[in-house]
Amino acid sequence: MNDANLLSESPYAPGLSVRNARLGWNGVELLSGLSFDAPARAWTCLLGESGVGKSTLLRTLAGLIEPLDGVDIWAKGATNTSNSVAYMAQQDLLLPWLTAADNVALGARLRGETPDSA
Repeated sequence: MNDANLLSESPYAPGLSVRNARLGWNGVELLSGLSFDAPARAWTCLLGESGVGKSTLLRTLAGLIEPLDGVDIWAKGATNTSNSVAYMAQQDLLLPWLTAADNVALGARLRGETPDSA
């Protein structure tokens, strides 16, 4: 089975929907009224100048920070994306003494879960 088939059959490639996003950082509103869909198994790109809220949006989608208010974000019909979305910042922060697979499984292990063996 090739990589494209694995991705198309994977339950771990959720689509995302965002409605009425209002996001801020350090008391400054960065985004308001933002709505979009990022379909599963498709590339979605965020473009914008430094400081416009791209990283804040990604951190919010991953459940690392809370939106200001009134935003609906869901993955695969869920209201909480924190268990469906992973976020890797521009600095990869991988542990160099672990293999790539062990770095990927680290989150599950830190949560006390058994990592997926896909």
